[in-house]
Amino acid sequence: MQYYFESEIAEKFSVEEAIFVHSVHFWCWKNECNGKNFSDGRYWTYNTAKALAKLFPFWSPSQINRIIEKCKNDGLILVKIENKKSMDRTRSFAITDFVKSIYRNRDIDLPNSENSSDENGKCYKEQLGTQIGTQIKAAEPLDCLDAGIRKQALAFVGDDDDLLEALDGFCQMRKKKRNPITTARAMKLTLNRLNEYSGGDRRVMVQLLDNSTERGWTSIYEPKKSFLAPEPEKKKRGDLF
Repeated sequence: MQYYFESEIAEKFSVEEAIFVHSVHFWCWKNECNGKNFSDGRYWTYNTAKALAKLFPFWSPSQINRIIEKCKNDGLILVKIENKKSMDRTRSFAITDFVKSIYRNRDIDLPNSENSSDENGKCYKEQLGTQIGTQIKAAEPLDCLDAGIRKQALAFVGDDDDLLEALDGFCQMRKKKRNPITTARAMKLTLNRLNEYSGGDRRVMVQLLDNSTERGWTSIYEPKKSFLAPEPEKKKRGDLF
């Protein structure tokens, strides 16, 4: 698969932002060509970090989330969440006017009519999907687990979306390494280690899971001190408070 980006965005910001913005621009423009996903005066595209990681296999879901945040903070994309279910991590993306102005003079020369078609009768604009690749349907969290084990994991996660995403990334990594979690006992051991090594702190659980995922570890290991919140500085003799 080939990836494209606008050099002006890469120079001013970063290559990874330019690659992601180009993808958002393409799908928003494609939706505009087909009159889809229009709201708030803009055309939008949507997906989850997990599904985007399949479209960009060289980035993990956590890396994609960081890139999205950078693009948003740098004024390159707009992001909104309109999900009723807390487990639904789908987000909608649109390009800003700043990005639109950069692409305005660089768009592919298309026929004027939105209904223009090639000799096969297919929408010409649909053929441009090969420039980015086929859009991937948003996936359900922890869909790599059997139903019973998934239910067990979801009960542990509760309404913590960050922990859900981290656990999902860990389970997906294990599956890719051909060492998936296939029994309730294995899941219980994993969750017990998380709870023990984190001291019940869910922020530490997320860090532990992400650490194992990034390093390709198929287990959870006791963290170093750097994972834990710093201890309060001890008082010195002579201090009044």
